[in-house]
Parts: sequence; structure tokens; C-alpha cells
Amino acid sequence: MPVYKDKERGTWYFEFTKIINNKKVRAKKRGFSYKTEAILAEQNEIDNLLNPKKKIENYAVSDLFNLYIVYKKNKTKITTLDGIKRRYKNHVAPTFENKKLNDLSNDDVFTWKNNFVKCDFSESFTNMVIGEFRALLQFGINKGYISNNSLLDELENVSMNKIVNERTVLTLEQINKFLDSFIKDEPSEYEYWLYFYAFAYSGMRPNEFRCLQVKDIQGDYLVVNKSMTSKLGKGDIIQTPKNINSNRKVLMPHDIIVLLQDHVKNYKPDDFIFGKDKAFRESNLNRKLKLHLKVSNLPQIVLYGFRHSHATNLIKAGVPIKVVSKRLGHKNASTTMNIYWHLFQDDESQVLEILHIK
Repeated sequence: MPVYKDKERGTWYFEFTKIINNKKVRAKKRGFSYKTEAILAEQNEIDNLLNPKKKIENYAVSDLFNLYIVYKKNKTKITTLDGIKRRYKNHVAPTFENKKLNDLSNDDVFTWKNNFVKCDFSESFTNMVIGEFRALLQFGINKGYISNNSLLDELENVSMNKIVNERTVLTLEQINKFLDSFIKDEPSEYEYWLYFYAFAYSGMRPNEFRCLQVKDIQGDYLVVNKSMTSKLGKGDIIQTPKNINSNRKVLMPHDIIVLLQDHVKNYKPDDFIFGKDKAFRESNLNRKLKLHLKVSNLPQIVLYGFRHSHATNLIKAGVPIKVVSKRLGHKNASTTMNIYWHLFQDDESQVLEILHIK
């Protein structure tokens, strides 16, 4: 059955006339924010007329997810939405796709979570998927499709004690050894050397650094006000940064700024610092990184590892956590502490040193 858009109110409604159980039935309901809401409500109305005992909770989790995506569409970046869809399809749908909402039990959710944790994904990824499933169920509860609020109690974040092992970092000496492996006399090698040199000393997220433009060099600062991501079939897309605190100015060593300015002296303000007309491809950066780490006989790290290395080296050098947090573009200092808490564990011995009675 079709649903309709109320052009005056900007909302959706359904209206139908049907013969049900040998009776002519008319029904009309307005005020739905989204088309999918109106469609589901119409289906529920018809189902209830055919079978008065059937309730909206009999819709499957897949129905709820489709409605949730419509709800999120105008509130979320397209790349973020694609990620939510992909993670739901890979990790939630195989268990719950056809599960009826009124059949969802705490045991179902608890068992799913325990099995998912055993998949040995990273702690951050594990909690991301758990959090997205929790948000889906919370949406169902808020909309009245799910009555069992206690389902959310089974979806608290997990602590897997893997953060330190996952975040392989390089010391300043190792970073310099990595940079020394480039043949700077060759133009193409020089540009990648300069890229990694500036990137390693910036502390930026890889996708923030990759889309820097000439106009973002302001004095001894690099201005961060955008991010770049890759979307299947659409190539690189420039979007706003991760959060409002990600908009920032990063103070750089003056010698790096001088090298960058010389590198772009014939570029236009909107040109990318690295790549000019088209920003460096992430795949090429990963290939260069892997090659030169191998040549340097250093531990293999991902591009994000330079950001972790930068933060780790600053914290170990005694830079205040608030300063590090602001430089990294974190929402607040507690975010930085939660990520790098392990760096402060050795400081407990200092307490005994201070309290030592001679």
C-alpha cells in the first residue's frame, strides 16, 4: 500500500480503504517523521485488523534496523552510515536478522555479546559494534517497538586489556631511523620522506593530514578543519573532522614548516600539500610505510601508529595531558587518559620514593 507526503507539514501519513473480514474498513494516520515509519505503521494497522492479537513487537530486528537507518540518514555522515550498515550485516544480522522484537530475551543478547567478544577483534572495534547494537535497541525502546528495557543492561562496554599490545609505537630514535631509510635525492622519495616527517611530528589523524592544503599552512601552524575518507566506488571524499574539538591549529617545528613552504612554493592555495591536484592515496602510503619499516628493521605499524607514537613520546617526556589532548583534537583530556592510561602505571613507584623514610 502506498504512503503519502503531507507537503504542508512535511510529515508522512497512510490512508487506505480495505475489505477485511467481510467489512469495509477505512484507516488514516498522520504525523510520521519518515516514510518508513508510515509504511511500518500501516502494515501494523492492517495486521492488527486481520489479527487483533498481533502487536508491533512482532516485527523482526531487520525491520527495526531499516527504520533506524532512515532515522539516522539525515543525522549522520554517509561514510559513518555505511560503516553502521556493514557492521550490522557482518556481526549482528547473522544472529538477529529474523528474530522477532517481542521474542528478544536478555539471554539472546548476553550470548551474542559473549560470542562476539571471543571473535578476538580489537577492544575499540568490539565496543563500537556493541554500542551500535545498543543504540539500535535503544531506538526501538524509544519508539515503543521494544518493551524490555533491561536488554540494554547486557550491552555494556567490555574491557579486554589489549590496548597496550595493539598500539605498537615507535620511539623518536626509531622514527628518525625510519626517515633515514628514504633516498631524499630522488624527487618521488623526497616527497614521501617529507610527508612522513611532517606527519610523524604532527600527531594528526591520517585522514586529517592527508587532505591538508597549501592554505592550511599558517605561520608555524597547520590548520585542521577537514578530514578525508575513501568510499567504495566514489574515491576519496573530504568531510568535516571527527568532532568539534578536531578543528584546531597544530604547532609544528619551524624547520618542518620551512620545508613544507619550499615544497609548495609553486602551488595554489587550494592544492593539496602532498599530491597537488589529488591527495596521496592511502594505499600508496601504506605500501611505502611497510617497505621502509622493513628496510629499517623496525616493528610494523599502521599509519595511525604515528599518531599513537607522537602522543606516547609527548606523555613520556612529561608534556601535560591537557596539552597533548588539545594537540590530538580529543573531545577532552579524559579521552586521552582512557587511551594512554597504561603510560602512567609505572608512576606508582614514585609514590614510595617520595614517602620513603630515611
